Amino acid sequence: MGSVPQVAIFRSFEKSDTLRNALLKEHVSSLICPIWKPVLQSDIALPDASKVDALIVTSTLAIEALAQANCVENVKDISCFCVGHGTADAARNAGFSNVKSADGAAADLCWMLEDTLTK
Repeated sequence: MGSVPQVAIFRSFEKSDTLRNALLKEHVSSLICPIWKPVLQSDIALPDASKVDALIVTSTLAIEALAQANCVENVKDISCFCVGHGTADAARNAGFSNVKSADGAAADLCWMLEDTLTK
């Protein structure tokens, strides 16, 4: 049997453990390479909620930032379109009431937006 393959994971350090553990079960070693660290902006500028038809969220980090800045309450009832299930789950857990997931594909997100917002 050959040596154990090793891969580099380019993801935030906090989000890498789940993937690392899954890879270990498949006998793949991994090196976590956190090339960024999320930093909450202190001056998140939200639009007037009455002028927005929907929110597009592509990352659980965005949901976390909104929650940490206590901004969810102002936009929680606006349709929240998420690129994947993980982000959609985070949005629901943060208090968003109308969450839709595009199953992880940006093209599907665009189609879903067009289908929902133009009717």
